[in-house]
Amino acid sequence: MTPENDLTILTKINDLETKLREVTGQLDTNRTGLIEAKATIEQLNRSLTQGNRLTVWQFIFFVASLVGALWIGIGMIDRRIDDLNHKMDSRFDDMNKRMDDKFDAVNKRIDDLRLIILEQQKKR
Repeated sequence: MTPENDLTILTKINDLETKLREVTGQLDTNRTGLIEAKATIEQLNRSLTQGNRLTVWQFIFFVASLVGALWIGIGMIDRRIDDLNHKMDSRFDDMNKRMDDKFDAVNKRIDDLRLIILEQQKKR
């Protein structure tokens, strides 16, 4: 081996060591970036899981509120229908009573007229 070869080999070794340090630095940078990315992904997963849980509970409360509102609305409608039925029943009862009174009055007039006719026939 000649000194020139030794110098060339040393230069190449130095270049390789420099490149190795650069690659090692890049590897460390990439490793750090990967660790940060994993941490960010884990944090996103946790927040998404919590968000999904919150969304599910919000949906459950929304459905429960909707059912409660419908229950109250149906109850109010049912009471209103009962009130209307009661009013209609009382109106029909009043109407039947008036009709019965009128029929009684007409029957009484017919009876009076029959009696008058019978009296007139007896007088003849």
